[in-house]
Amino acid sequence: MSISWPKAQNIIRSFSGTVDASTYGRSGFKIGKKFLCAFNQEENAIAIRISFDERELLMSTAPKIYYVTDHYRPHPAMLVSLKHVSEQELRKLIERRWRETAPAKLVKAYDEEQSVPTAKPRAQQSAKKIGTQPRGNTRAGMTPAQFRKLALSLPDATEGAHGGHPDFRVGNKLFASLGYPTREFATIMLTRDEQLLFVETSPDMFEPVKGGWGLKGATTVVLKNAKPALIKSALLAAWRRKAPTRQGAPPARKARRA
Repeated sequence: MSISWPKAQNIIRSFSGTVDASTYGRSGFKIGKKFLCAFNQEENAIAIRISFDERELLMSTAPKIYYVTDHYRPHPAMLVSLKHVSEQELRKLIERRWRETAPAKLVKAYDEEQSVPTAKPRAQQSAKKIGTQPRGNTRAGMTPAQFRKLALSLPDATEGAHGGHPDFRVGNKLFASLGYPTREFATIMLTRDEQLLFVETSPDMFEPVKGGWGLKGATTVVLKNAKPALIKSALLAAWRRKAPTRQGAPPARKARRA
């Protein structure tokens, strides 16, 4: 598995509005005046801007593909190894960054071209098959008690309830809950972009919540398939958005070079 920089360039150019641009002497791409990515020849990798939370998730799941050197560590940026990344994975990553950077009209036009019928979330299908009172979760990757423990391990997190379901808050702001649609599931309040990332990375573990809340980023966790490391990353991302500034991660510094 290996991708050349020319092949990567063709993938990037397939997204409307991307233009070739030089960044600190490195070949790269912008959308308008906004940086998208650049080629780091020494590492044979693509340098790309990314949030610290998303970087942490990707590096934990595929460290050979996603990594940082000391130069990139303090900045919201990451390297993508062209030696190890697949064409499909690179395209997905570029698409997420492109969606964040491109004008809304380009994104809308792209979605209209790529539109396909939306599959019914597997979590909702499973809930109907299981029924409202499942007998147990003997093969669970994670139990409700383990999910609760992770949620409450975050600073100043408290447990409450709404709609008959346990929920978890920081500063009285909801970031996760348990027991919906049945006790074999949990919900984490992510952003839409974070949701897309987690669903693409682990579709057997994460599903958008059905309806309007799902469109806003609310994400169902299938506990029987859950991996604690990924659940912790998702909970941390949701907690950081809700926690008061003094509790959350320090503001990301702008990258000075690609």
